[in-house]
Amino acid sequence: MTTVYIVSRGKDCIAIEGVFSNKEKAQEYIDYFKGTTTYNDINEEIAEYELDNVPDYIKRKEYSWYIQMDEKGEVNRLEKQEFHEPWFGFVPVNVSDKTKEYYLAGYIHAEYRDEAITILNEQRRWALDNNSWGDDSVFRSK
Repeated sequence: MTTVYIVSRGKDCIAIEGVFSNKEKAQEYIDYFKGTTTYNDINEEIAEYELDNVPDYIKRKEYSWYIQMDEKGEVNRLEKQEFHEPWFGFVPVNVSDKTKEYYLAGYIHAEYRDEAITILNEQRRWALDNNSWGDDSVFRSK
């Protein structure tokens, strides 16, 4: 793989100023404009990127499943979506008597829908066994 070195400027709205084949050329560019009035907002940090680095999940055309499940294990929502990093959390559901119930929701990286449901169901059982239904802080992905 080839590494490229990117020089940018700006803080709130970043603009790419140059893409270089080595770090020395990128640094030379920064040094030239540093302290000038032309680009007084040049960033001194050089970003490094692998050229043509396509993540494995894109190469394999992987997807994620978004699932919502109630406390009893009933699936409320199930959608195949573009790839997302795995995530679990509770989604509040307001019911008519003004109390809150929760769905356990998550993006699950699995090939098959039943496999994704099984993974979320394991998280549901874990949350119930630990008396933490509705408490997002129990999931490391938060």
